[in-house]
Amino acid sequence: MNFRKFITQSWIYIAAFLIIVAIFSNWLFSPLSLGGDFNFISFDHFRFTNQSPQIWDSNLGNGLGEYALFTLPFFYYGFFANKLTWFVNNPFILHKLIFLIPLLVTGFLSILSLSKQLLKNKLAQLFAIILYLLNPYFLMLTSGGQIGVAFAYAFSPYVLKIFLQTLEKVKTQKNIFDRQQIVNYISSSLALSLLISFDTRLALLIILMIIFAYVSELIVSTEKKRLVKSYTIFSALALFTIISWHAYWILPSLFVHSVELPRGYASVQSVEFFSFARLAHAISWSHPNYPDNIFGKVNEIKGIELIFPILAFSALFIRRKLTLFFGVVAAFSIFLIKGTNPPFGFIYNYIFQYLPGGALFRDSTKFFLPLSLVYSILIGLCIERLTQKFPDILNRFNLKTNKLTSFILPVLLSILILVSWLPTFSGQLQGTLAYRTFPQNYNNLRDVIQSDNDFGRVLWIPDREMYGYSSLNHPAVSLNQLRQQPTCIDILCLPVKSSVTPTDSEQTYSLTDLQSEISEKLQFLNSPDAPRILDQLGIQYIVIPSDNDKSIFQYDRKYNQGVKDQFSLAISNISYAQKLFQDNGLELYKLNQNTGLFKVSTGNQSQVAQYQSISPTEYLVTIPDNTSSLIFSQSYNSNWSVIDNGQIIYSTPHQLYGNTFAINPTSSRQVKVKFQGQQVADVGWLYSNLVLFTLVSFIIFFKLKSKNR
Repeated sequence: MNFRKFITQSWIYIAAFLIIVAIFSNWLFSPLSLGGDFNFISFDHFRFTNQSPQIWDSNLGNGLGEYALFTLPFFYYGFFANKLTWFVNNPFILHKLIFLIPLLVTGFLSILSLSKQLLKNKLAQLFAIILYLLNPYFLMLTSGGQIGVAFAYAFSPYVLKIFLQTLEKVKTQKNIFDRQQIVNYISSSLALSLLISFDTRLALLIILMIIFAYVSELIVSTEKKRLVKSYTIFSALALFTIISWHAYWILPSLFVHSVELPRGYASVQSVEFFSFARLAHAISWSHPNYPDNIFGKVNEIKGIELIFPILAFSALFIRRKLTLFFGVVAAFSIFLIKGTNPPFGFIYNYIFQYLPGGALFRDSTKFFLPLSLVYSILIGLCIERLTQKFPDILNRFNLKTNKLTSFILPVLLSILILVSWLPTFSGQLQGTLAYRTFPQNYNNLRDVIQSDNDFGRVLWIPDREMYGYSSLNHPAVSLNQLRQQPTCIDILCLPVKSSVTPTDSEQTYSLTDLQSEISEKLQFLNSPDAPRILDQLGIQYIVIPSDNDKSIFQYDRKYNQGVKDQFSLAISNISYAQKLFQDNGLELYKLNQNTGLFKVSTGNQSQVAQYQSISPTEYLVTIPDNTSSLIFSQSYNSNWSVIDNGQIIYSTPHQLYGNTFAINPTSSRQVKVKFQGQQVADVGWLYSNLVLFTLVSFIIFFKLKSKNR
C-alpha cells in the first residue's frame, strides 16, 4: 500500500489521534508531568536490583512499609520500567516512555479496535474515539495522576472487543476443540489478565459486562447445550490463565498474608463520603470534580451535557441486539455512579457491605468506565444512523445536498462537544495536563537529602508537595497520615471528631477550627516523648513545603499564608532539630539525634546498627557484643523474623512502633532479617513466567504455522 492510499483510507483516524494529542500536548511536551497521585520525580523506586516481585514495599504505608498486595499486580509493568531506567536517566524522557506515551497509544488503539468492530461508518468511529478519550472521567483520571486506573480504562475497550469477537466465533464454530478456537480463548484470557494487572476493580466491571453478554446470548440461543460446553471450557481456560499470570501475588495472599482492605476502607462512612456524583452527573456523563479536579469540590452540570444521553439512548431505537445490551449496561452504570445519593442510595450501601467484591468500589465513579464504553459506542451508532438519514431529512425540506452539506452534521456535533466540555478545549485542566517546570528550591532540597547516605525518613508538615524528593533510603512520611484516621498509627491517632476537613460547610468550619486542628496535629512534636517517637519511626528530617502550587496551605479551598506561618512557627520552636536551609518558603530541619532503619540495645544503651540491604524483604545486620534486642523501624508484621545461627526469631510489636527481636547476647556477628513468605512469591513468580511463556509460545507457533500454509 502506497503512502497516498494509506492517507486516503486512514485520514479520519489520523485526525482523531491529532485531536487527542492536541488536548494532551502539555502532557507530552511539558518539562515535568506531575499531579495528584502521579509524583514520580525520582526513579530510584524503579531501580531495584531484585528480579522477582517483593511482597513488602518500604514506601507504602505512609513511607513506613506495608505488605504490597495492592501494588503487586502492577509488577510486570514495573519490571519493564526497571529495565528502562537503567538505560535512560532523563526524567523527562522516562515520564514519556514509561507512562504517558504508552497510555495514550494504548487508549487510542484500544477504542479504535472496538469502534471498528461495532461501527461501520468512519465518522461514527471518529466520534467514538474522541468521546471515549476526551470525556471528563478519563481526563480527571489522567490529570489526577491515577495512572494504573487510567491504563485499565485505556485497555478495556480492546478486552471487551476481543471477548465479543470470541463470542461470535463460539456461536458459529461447531468444533469447540478447534486449535484456532483455543488460540482465541488463550488470547482473550491473556488480555483480561493484563487488564487485571492494571486495576482489579475496572477489570471486574469488564468481566461483569462479558458475563452479561454471554448470558444474554445463551438465553436467546437455540444451541444452548453446545454453547454451555464452549463457555465452560472458555471460562476454565480463562480462570487458569488469570491465576497463572497472577500466581506471584495470589499464592502469598493464600499462604502468607490474607487479602484485606486498608484500614477504614470498608467503612460505610467512607462510601458515603466518596459518593460525590449525583444522578445528574451520571446521566450527563460528567465527572463531579470536572474541571477543577479538587477533591471534595462538586461542580454542577450546565445542562448542555444532556446532549450525550439524548444521543446515546436515541440509538436504542435502532433495532440491533447490541443497542439493547449497551442500553441495559448504561442504565445500571448510571444508577451505580451516584453511589449512596438518592434515589435509592441504600441499595449501593447494601452492595458495598454485603455483595462479594462490593467493598472494592468505595469510589462509585469507577462505574464511569462501563458508561463511557457504552455511551461512546451508542452515540457512534446514533451518528451512523443520522449520517444515513441526513440526506433524506434535507430532501424533506426541499434542501439540495452537496459536498458542503455532508459537513453540517459533524460540525454541529463538534460544536456540541466543544460547548459541553469547554474547559477541556480551552486549556483549563491542571494536574498532569498543565505545563509545569521543576522548582529550583526543590532541586536544592533533593541535593541536600540525597547527599546523606544513611537511612532516614523525611516528615512532611502537613503533607508532601509533589515535587518533594523521596527514595528507598529517604521515604516520605506525611504528618496528616500519621495523625488522622484511617491511616494513622495507634500512638499518634487523633480522635475522629478532630479530623474536620475543608469540604465541610463554612457554618461548621471556621478559621478558628482550622487553627485548633493545626495545633492538635503539631502538639506531639512539642511533647517530651517526641524525639523518642520520631527516632523510633526512623525520621531524620522535617520539611515544611513551599507550596508552589498553592494547594496545601488552604482555608476554604484558597491559599492562606497564615496557615503556612502557623506550621512554620511551630516547627521553628522545637528544640531537638536544627534548620539546615530555607529557600523560597521551603524549610528543611534535621533532627539532632541519629536515627536508622535498625537499632540494637545493649543494656540501657541503644545505637544505630549497620546493615546491608539484599532486597526489600531481606537484610544482613551487624550485631555488636552483648546485644539484647534488635529494633526494626518498619511497620509491625509478624512475618518479619531474624535468622541467627539457624534459629528463627519472630518479631514482636515495639512498645512505640515497629518490630522488636529478642537477641541472644553473645559475641558480635551478622544476622539475617527476613520477611517470611517471600519464598512463596518467588515460586509463584517462576510458575507465572513458565506458564505465560508456554501460552505465548503456543500462540506464536500456531500463528506462524497458519501463515506458512
